[in-house]
Amino acid sequence: ALEGSGLRKTDPRLEQVMKLLDDFSREPQRENDGSTSPLSVRLNPEVFKEIISPNVRLISQAFTNQLIVPDFTEFCDQIKMFYDKCKTNQDGKVNSAGLIISVGYPVASYIPQLAKMTPSYWGVSVCTIDGQRCSFGDTNIPFTLQSCSKPLTYAIALEELGNEKVHTYVGQEPSGRMFNELVLDSQSNNVLIELVVSSLQRMAGGESIEFNNAVFMSERDHADRNYALGFLMSEYKCFPKGSTLQECMDFYFQVDWDGALEFLFGCSPQCWVASLVSILFVREQSI
Repeated sequence: ALEGSGLRKTDPRLEQVMKLLDDFSREPQRENDGSTSPLSVRLNPEVFKEIISPNVRLISQAFTNQLIVPDFTEFCDQIKMFYDKCKTNQDGKVNSAGLIISVGYPVASYIPQLAKMTPSYWGVSVCTIDGQRCSFGDTNIPFTLQSCSKPLTYAIALEELGNEKVHTYVGQEPSGRMFNELVLDSQSNNVLIELVVSSLQRMAGGESIEFNNAVFMSERDHADRNYALGFLMSEYKCFPKGSTLQECMDFYFQVDWDGALEFLFGCSPQCWVASLVSILFVREQSI
């Protein structure tokens, strides 16, 4: 019933409930029809009430179709229909700079390691604001999130360092320029500094976040323009005192990260599509 409503057994909000159910099923006097699964154990009303007590509100909402998407099965059928329809779209290609030169979406070829990604991969994961989830297609293939990581890591920097400290070095207004345009006004324009994998893992509800060293090395070896921007910023004293350009550049490449369409992170953290949507769900709940 829970999975039919879109909630997964691995949902961190249900961790305590699942542990109580597992402990109960292991008690020798309990009968569970010979199955080793805690989900097959029979519960009387009193025990059931005790086991679901850590999260009775969420479970009650799921059982009574009161989550944000009441008929999640029908919702998933609609998403699957859109997924199948879009899967046939093979339009678009990119040039060596990773820019779209015809209708469609780019496969980044300006970094050799990224150019190795299979362009036919196609996956969709959904996580509602109540944590209902479904996934279709290639959602277990790791991929690099690149600049998609920046709003998230920018938020982490604000949380860890505070508004005043961060905006001493990072602008807040959109520039309307390309991300790597060579221009400076004594402050880096809306760079959205990348931060730490562990924070991302917390944001993903404990899902797996990993580091993709191959992408990091590939990006670092093909980053002449980024280094040029770094040296320009260094000349204008845009970095905090005591920092070195190489350390800053390496950190930038390391956290410009991966995401895998159900769960990993890397430019170098790596993640799955489902991990990514769970991060967005957690951030939505915290606002």
